[in-house]
Amino acid sequence: MRLKFNFLPYFAVFFLVFAFSFPLSAQKKLMYPASDIPENLLKNSNAVVREDITKFEALNIGKGKTYMRFAITILNKKADHYAEVSIGYDNLRKIKSLKGRSFDRSGRLITQLKNKDIKDYSSFDGFSIYTDNRIKYFDLRYPDYPYTIEYEVEIEKDGILSFPGWRPYSGFNISSQKSSLEITVPENYNLRYEELNI
Repeated sequence: MRLKFNFLPYFAVFFLVFAFSFPLSAQKKLMYPASDIPENLLKNSNAVVREDITKFEALNIGKGKTYMRFAITILNKKADHYAEVSIGYDNLRKIKSLKGRSFDRSGRLITQLKNKDIKDYSSFDGFSIYTDNRIKYFDLRYPDYPYTIEYEVEIEKDGILSFPGWRPYSGFNISSQKSSLEITVPENYNLRYEELNI
């Protein structure tokens, strides 16, 4: 007995399912669309901080780790300087990871930061004979407003004398949509803090 199978109908069904599902799976999640900014935050603002997340973990008495994620929507040319990012480091303050992205007004990805886009400069103060202070710098400016830049950095620091500072605002004519600070310490650590105007 000879069996004969017709694969064409099954192939056609598979192709149709694949063809219609592919655009959905290929779509990228929109990040920080400008249309999501509340109207009251746009008034008299040159930029809006979408997220300002700081997480600090005290690993022991003298060592700590800081994670920061900062996203800001730049509404006009007056706020372009917020797309230029400088992060300092030295022998005691090490940058463990650094990422950056930019998005258009709709939240579609424009640029993903690459290593070749990051400049590394000496942070010479003009007075010291020798300094190991350095700066990593990158520029995510975009000519079409509004646009959003986001960067994430993780820093480890030895010899900490104090925890990182935190302000829920960035300056004049800048609105803030979300800002938070999270501190994690060992169980026997005596954490002292003061809330002011919160």
